[in-house]
Amino acid sequence: MAMYVYKDAARTEKLLAKNAQKQDKGNRYYCPNHSCDAHMHICNIEGVSASYFNASRSYGHIEKCPYEASNGFNPSNYNEGNFEFEL
Repeated sequence: MAMYVYKDAARTEKLLAKNAQKQDKGNRYYCPNHSCDAHMHICNIEGVSASYFNASRSYGHIEKCPYEASNGFNPSNYNEGNFEFEL
C-alpha cells in the first residue's frame, strides 16, 4: 500500500492518492521504490475511507519492498502544521 505513486516509468511525475480522480482508476502507476516494478493501481477512490495505491496480484512488489504491506499509517490522524522539526 502506498499513499503516492509515479505516473511515468522514469518516476518523475508523482501522484498523491488524495489527489487521484475517478478517471485515474484503471491506470497503471509505478511503485515509489525505484527497484520495484510493481503495477500500482488506485483503490478506494469512491469509498468512505482514504484512497491509497496497491499493487496488482499478477505484477506485485519485489521481496522486502517497503510499499508491499500496509504500515497502518492514516494521514487523516495527523496535522502537518503541528510538526516541529527542531525541538
